[in-house]
Amino acid sequence: YSGWSTTAFLQQQYNNGAFNLGNGGITIAFWANCDINQAEGYIFDHAPSNASGKRFAVYYNSGKIYFYTYNGSGTTSITTPNVDSAANPVGLANAMDDIWHQVVITREPAGSNANCAHRIYVNGILRAESSSPNRDVTNSSARMTIGVRCSADEGAFTGKIALLRISQDPANQAQVHKMWLREKQLFTENAKCL
Repeated sequence: YSGWSTTAFLQQQYNNGAFNLGNGGITIAFWANCDINQAEGYIFDHAPSNASGKRFAVYYNSGKIYFYTYNGSGTTSITTPNVDSAANPVGLANAMDDIWHQVVITREPAGSNANCAHRIYVNGILRAESSSPNRDVTNSSARMTIGVRCSADEGAFTGKIALLRISQDPANQAQVHKMWLREKQLFTENAKCL
């Protein structure tokens, strides 16, 4: 879907316990296509509309992809390297080049505030990895908002989003690469349908 704005977004209007992930493992996977170096465009934000309390979100900002968690008192954020840097050279993983890219974010399970692995993959390649505090993200007042910030008044994603999935099982690197190999034909121009 594309055309996200502060009046065109998807939002779960209730909390049915589906995203009570606590301190557990997480895999977030989606495909995105955007062609500008936008400022704070949200893929999704799982939080109350007033952004209070525990939350987790994925957004693009100034050429990077962010995975953000907050447990009410502390934050953890992991980001991809700057585009065109030594860690992210030209043509390797510029997720804002008007081409479909698969993004997979994983978090290993750990005790509250204990360090655990957080990773971001782009097109099956590990682009960011950090051992950072694990934040409990369960919030019974939270709603899932897709395409814009939870308050729906800013942060609209300027591109297209497809196949957004969230799981409690953290995928390993081999699983992420296999997922990319299987799905990339869906987003390859003029690919053969079998």
